[in-house]
Amino acid sequence: MKAAYTGWTWITNREPEAAKNQLKQAFQECKFLGYDTVENFAFIRDYYADDPQALVDLTKECGVDLVNLYGHFTFDVEEAIRIAKEQIDFCAAVGVKWYNCQNAGFGDDGPSERPTNPEMLDKMCYVANTVGAYATLNGRMFDVWCLLLFGIVGLLIKKFHFPVSCFLIGFILGGDLEDYFIQVLTAYNGSLTGLFVRPMSWVIWALIILSVVYAVLDNRKAKRQEKELSGKQ
Repeated sequence: MKAAYTGWTWITNREPEAAKNQLKQAFQECKFLGYDTVENFAFIRDYYADDPQALVDLTKECGVDLVNLYGHFTFDVEEAIRIAKEQIDFCAAVGVKWYNCQNAGFGDDGPSERPTNPEMLDKMCYVANTVGAYATLNGRMFDVWCLLLFGIVGLLIKKFHFPVSCFLIGFILGGDLEDYFIQVLTAYNGSLTGLFVRPMSWVIWALIILSVVYAVLDNRKAKRQEKELSGKQ
């Protein structure tokens, strides 16, 4: 485990050239103190957005490895996501491995209070999940769309009262089922007959059909009993 020093306190002047000089001083002094790894706020992107390689060269010159940048959220969701994506792309450009997500403020409760407002928490979680999905593979939007898709699936499961346990079992065993399915196709030259010709497969299919039929009948029975109870009331 390595200890990284946060050098953002050195940057007291936001004028670009002055900030760059102070950042260089921070890196040099961290190295002098024995730190090989450093971190900083993601606002340093503003000084190197047009030339990320200059920051890479600076870390090499000072003999330190920049491993983490701090990003700050606001409760303007779209703006927070836009800024975070720019900063994540910058992290990828300069070889920074970690992007630290922080909230810039907790609203009327003050910065020392935990956000107890559910709406505020929902916004924070949404931004964090979206940013995390975007950052997974250096800014591929495919992961964000997967996040939204599974969010919709979750809403449907909740709305129609599908058992979550069944979904989790399928999610956990899905990889193994896919492997075995490919093995069957390979063994039978791409034919699906391998799923039906063996006695064990007949037993499995019978159990599946019985399970589905039982679930449907049990659901109808529960609804009928619910109607009878509501009618008596």
